[in-house]
Amino acid sequence: MSKTLSETERVAQLNAIGINPDGAALAALPANTEPMGDGPVLAPPGVDPRLQPVDEIVFDERLLDGFESLDGDGLARASAHVFSLYKSYTKDKPRNSALHRRITSFITGVRRNRQTGGMVTEGIKTTKADRDLAALIASQGVGADDIAEGLRLLAEKRGGQ
Repeated sequence: MSKTLSETERVAQLNAIGINPDGAALAALPANTEPMGDGPVLAPPGVDPRLQPVDEIVFDERLLDGFESLDGDGLARASAHVFSLYKSYTKDKPRNSALHRRITSFITGVRRNRQTGGMVTEGIKTTKADRDLAALIASQGVGADDIAEGLRLLAEKRGGQ
């Protein structure tokens, strides 16, 4: 376990390795809270995304714009990218574990939105009736794109009456 250095110990240690203890190189860098061009904002102004509590993080779907596929390796690459933007400065295992869970849920939601044209917006708990319906759909060889198109057509038909 490391101990916190006193101010005089800190100055002595920095001088010993050839670093000016009062130098600008030791200044803290500002947190990335500004938009990345036309891209997403990682955190509210004045909040460091790497220190922000995980349950307060609101991910922006634009973080995943560079990832065409969010399945398999695409999911892994997207997860690593988002995690690199929000991971703790230290090895904060509880925060990073919770962050991984939130990122996976976020990416899964975005993948479902992309597949269904935005019709799936949140996860749901299934009931026996839901599982039976899913089995019926699967038995007919119908994919998510077909279902989304059918539901859009049904909504148009009902809206026209």
